[in-house]
Amino acid sequence: EYSLMAGESALATYAFGEALIRFRRVLSAKTNLPEDSETAAALFGLARAQEATLPRQQLGAAFDSMSRAFDIYAAMGNGSGAVRVAEFALVQAWERNDGVELIDRALQLVPPGSPEAGRLLSRHVLAKGLGGGDYEGAKEAMEGALAVAQRSGDLRPEMPILAHFSLVDFWHLQW
Repeated sequence: EYSLMAGESALATYAFGEALIRFRRVLSAKTNLPEDSETAAALFGLARAQEATLPRQQLGAAFDSMSRAFDIYAAMGNGSGAVRVAEFALVQAWERNDGVELIDRALQLVPPGSPEAGRLLSRHVLAKGLGGGDYEGAKEAMEGALAVAQRSGDLRPEMPILAHFSLVDFWHLQW
């Protein structure tokens, strides 16, 4: 418990190397024990620390940690934990088709049209447009995310949605 708190504190203060140590300590202590919410939290923390410290060509390890955390949360019926993992802006997830699948799975855990669905659709814009190479799918996700934001009356989410889609436009040479 204390190593998890120390890892989260290290992440909050940009001490990513220290966070790696703390989260690995948690996972080491839980070797041969059933996976639980602490394991998932440690894996999610590890993924965030790995993203900040690993060279780009090794970021697949961060996605693997993140994906495993998602799987544990989903298996436990902890939809909010799984969605929190899927919402994390891990670049490697956008560049792999696995990222599209992870977000698709997370969308099954939230009510359609909910704020969580809107945030996930915003991530879908990047995952589909960059990782999946699916420009039309990214455009559809963008329109869905914008519709959720507009229905909620909270227009603050529109900026990241449009920023994500502008990156997809650039990636697909849609000037």
